[in-house]
Parts: sequence; structure tokens; C-alpha cells
Amino acid sequence: MASWKVVLEPVDETKIEYTSFANARKYFAVDASGSTVGIRLISEHIFAEGIHEASLQKEKNTVTRWGSKCKDPTNWEQMFWAPDQGGTTPQWILRNRSSMDAIHNADIWFLLTDGEVPDSEVHTLAGLGQEMGVFDCATVFVIASHMKYAPNHANVSRKQEFQRQLISISARSGTSAHHIKQPTLVDLDTLLRAGVTSDEDRDLILADEALDALILACKSRGKINELRSFLLAHKIEQLTIKLKDVSGAADLIAQIANSDVSGETKTVLQSKLRDAHEANQRAYVTAQNDGQLQSIRDRNRRIDTALRTLSEAEKSGFSAEILSRRSNRARRAENVSADSSIDVSVLDLEAPGYRGECEVCCGDDEILSITLKVLSADAMAANTDNFALDFPLAAGRFEANMNVVSSQCICFQCALFGRPGYSIYGEKISAVIPTLEYTDSNKLYLHQQLYKALNAGLKTGVPAMGQLFSAILDCTLRRKVWAGAGIQEGSMDAEVRQRRNAMNWLLQSILTHLRVRETFAEPGQ
Repeated sequence: MASWKVVLEPVDETKIEYTSFANARKYFAVDASGSTVGIRLISEHIFAEGIHEASLQKEKNTVTRWGSKCKDPTNWEQMFWAPDQGGTTPQWILRNRSSMDAIHNADIWFLLTDGEVPDSEVHTLAGLGQEMGVFDCATVFVIASHMKYAPNHANVSRKQEFQRQLISISARSGTSAHHIKQPTLVDLDTLLRAGVTSDEDRDLILADEALDALILACKSRGKINELRSFLLAHKIEQLTIKLKDVSGAADLIAQIANSDVSGETKTVLQSKLRDAHEANQRAYVTAQNDGQLQSIRDRNRRIDTALRTLSEAEKSGFSAEILSRRSNRARRAENVSADSSIDVSVLDLEAPGYRGECEVCCGDDEILSITLKVLSADAMAANTDNFALDFPLAAGRFEANMNVVSSQCICFQCALFGRPGYSIYGEKISAVIPTLEYTDSNKLYLHQQLYKALNAGLKTGVPAMGQLFSAILDCTLRRKVWAGAGIQEGSMDAEVRQRRNAMNWLLQSILTHLRVRETFAEPGQ
């Protein structure tokens, strides 16, 4: 069993002494800092008074005031209820020897506060409490405040900070080990130092319920960075499956481009090139279906999801919001901006797409491509400024964006394996977009290419990028003669017609499948 898993010794029920709540000796540490003036201190007083009056051993109850310091505990009758203790530094409750004695002599102790406690003080109090063993005594934290905000903003999650160093995680899984009635107890420090765990333990840790508990525990203990390192250690350097030229297509394209090649030889080379394209695609599909690689991708995808959840928790404060699931709108926002690695490996080349004749390999039923030229740094910066992000349809009409689409319209593989970094016209290119249906993994690939070509790699979100590229395609179709702008249908030559049809097909696919808000006030459901 992993060293970070803790098995508690069986308890002899006959030796357990039970104490009723009414009979329990109680110690109240009341926040009397300046911020409690008014209703907050009154609320603390009412709560403590009610608990005290319900006690059967009132003479054994003690109470103190704390703030910048901590007063020595006193009995109930001598307690002076006034917000006169300055700042909010709860660590002094544990640094006062008399207060520590009161905790050890009590059966249960209450720490009352208005919740206005700095994060650093929360961490310090937790560390001291664990070091001094004060949480072996039953501990209750009470936050008293007025309802200025909704309950999900109350600082209740700080209670997690003071749990013992052993935390409990449980998960629903198909393995029998995860169906035991007693959840797994974890020594947090030992776990974070453990390095890579077994597959079974990793699945246990990455289960939703367990991961939530682990992140919350690390957040409250100031161990977010340690948890991030722990998760990163479980990632495997993924072998990215790319559509590679394993059949010599690039060499054949270079030979076809040679002006000295005879027509008969060129025809033979084009036939070989089409065969090479088919062989490349078969090799790609075979690699995609490799079970071990799929397992690695799934593992890394789960780690990436955990890291994004961790990042969200890191940015959140100590409020009840951290305990709950995000809203539908927040989930959607994360989905469109998630920083995951999408490469050509996600392409589904068997998906519906626009097919036509390629002037390089002379295939007559090939997935075509749209090629984007290299933009200047200033043009890419303009695509990511506030105006472009707020009004992507308008940004698509920037002058630089009007010239980003190349007139090259050849099949996807010829565009991919031709002269590296250049179109057949000698233009520097930044992206090759296949005319595949704008759905599922193909959508992710398209956006990955668009981020690199138009935004210098910045992931600004699917709706904005989809609208930007749609506007670029629309304006290209309206303005460029080589895309059929201003030419009657009957007057177009075959090359212009195919180019226009390919661009229009992709534009319509994007417009059909792109999801954006109906209005700026749409709540995101």
C-alpha cells in the first residue's frame, strides 16, 4: 500500500467515553476586532450566549476576546463584550498560554469571527494548530456577519484550513478497492512528495469528488504549487500523431514542379503521388487507433482538466463559491478557452467535407484546403486588442485580414507536404485549413491553426475566432476576383469556381455549427 495512505487502528468501542453536548466543557474565542463593531459582535454574543445557556456545566465554560492579541480566558460573568482588540490575528489564540490551556481543558471549543481574516493568517493559524495539536479537541468555527452578499460569498470554506493533516478522499470507480465502505485517508504532505503513483491510485485521486477535496485541502493549506507539481509529474510526454509523409509525397511533388518533366512522366508521377497520399492517410488512421497511445492521450487529458480546475481554485478567494460547481456559463467559458494541445492528430479525415480536383496530384475527389499567408506582428496584435475581441466581425474587415487568404486551392495533403512554409505561388504561409465539416475534433484543429495564423498563438476563444475567420472568408468572397467576386456564375473558369465553392462551403459549415450568444445579455444557459 502507498505510504501516503493511512489505515486507522481499529477502535475498541468499549473504551470510548461519550460526552453529551450539554455536558461538554466549552471554550469560546470571540472575535472582538474593530471590524466586528455593531451587528457582528451582537451576533457572536447571541450565538455564544445560547450555547452557554444550554450547558449543564456552565461554571466550566470559559470565554475570551481576541484581535491583535488574545486576552486571558475568563468565566462568563466577567466577560466584557466590546470590539476593542484592534486587528484580526487569530494566531494569538494559540500563542496565549492560558488560551491553550483552556482549549486542552475543554471538550469542544468555538472560534467565532466575522470572517475578515487575511489569507496569510488563515495559513498561519492552520500550521500552528496542527503543530500544537489543538484540533484534537472538537473545534467549531462560526462566522457571524450581516447578509450584504448572497450566502455563496460567505467565508465558510476556511474551515477546511483547520482540518487535520490527514484528509479523506473517496471516489466512485469500477475497481473493487474503491467500493470499500471506509474512504481512503491521505497524509497530504506524504502524498505531495510521493511522485508518480500507480494507475489505480491516480484514477482514485483524479475522480471528481476526490480531486475537489484534494484541491480544497491544498488551497486552504497554501500547497497549491506542490499539488501542481504533483499533477504535472503524472503527465506523459505525448507522442503527437501527425499526418506525416511516410510515402515520399514531398519528393514526388518536387519532381512534378520541375518544368523539365515531360507530360507523360508528370502523369506517372501524379498517379504515384495519389497513391502516396492514400498510404499516408492509412498510416495516420492506424496510428490514431493505437490503444496505448489512446490511453496516454486520455491520461494527459485528465491531468490537463485537473490542472485547469486547480488554476480556477488558485484564483478564487476563501468564499463558499469554491465549494460549489461552476455555473453553466463559467463551464462554457472554460471550454472555449481551455489551454489544451490540439494538433493534426485530432483530424477526422473521414468526416464530411468539400472535395474537388487538385491541380498538383490531379486527384478528382480530394479534400481541398484553404491556405493563410503570414501576417505581420502588428496585424496579429490588432486581432487581439479589445476592439477585435469585442467586435470580431468588424475586425475581420481589417485591411491586413483582407489579404491573409492565399488563392492557392489544392488538396490538403499536397498543401501540407509541398514546399515547407510556402504556397505553390511562393507566398509565405502560416496555416493550412482542410475543407472538413466544422464539428468535433476538426473544429479544434481549425481553431488551433487560426490561433497561430491570426493571433500569434493566443487562444482568445472559439466564438470570437470563429466570427473573425467567418468575416475574413466572407470579405474575401466579396472582394477578391480570384475568389469569383463580381463574376457571373456562367463566366467563371473551373479553377475560380472550385476555389469559390470550397471557401463558401467552409464558411457555411462554420456559420451552421458555430455557437455564439444570441444577445449580449444572454445568461449563458
